[in-house]
Amino acid sequence: MLVKLENGVPVEWPVSEMAFDLRHPNVSFVMPLDEATLAQFGYGTYKLSDPQSHDAQWQEAQEATPVLQDGVWVQQWIIVDKYTAGERAAKEAEIATAAAEAAATEYQRLRAGAYPSLQEQMDMLYWDEVNGTTTWKDAIAKVKADYPKP
Repeated sequence: MLVKLENGVPVEWPVSEMAFDLRHPNVSFVMPLDEATLAQFGYGTYKLSDPQSHDAQWQEAQEATPVLQDGVWVQQWIIVDKYTAGERAAKEAEIATAAAEAAATEYQRLRAGAYPSLQEQMDMLYWDEVNGTTTWKDAIAKVKADYPKP
């Protein structure tokens, strides 16, 4: 990868070697390109880098102007907040409300997965009526006891 320089300052990056070659159709280059050749045409070597760690929920990495390190232009990043303090507080409150609502109804989701199918429940009710048993009531009571309302 390459960086286009004007007066020693990066103005465009990254530039592929293919794009560099296409921008100079009347010149034959020896590959790989060396620093001296690149400098003649106002380019330098460019190295990609990973942004520093950050909280992706609240921050984002934005690419900054490359910095020259040991003869190579290195991709730079700045970490910025996605939201103002007020916006973040509002989003945190929204998240807390949604979490509280989910917690308040979690028992419903758990019960739904634990109840016997309607077909099984109908069968239990039929045989409870025939045999005078409480199989259906016991099955339903067990699920309600295992997953009580908060």
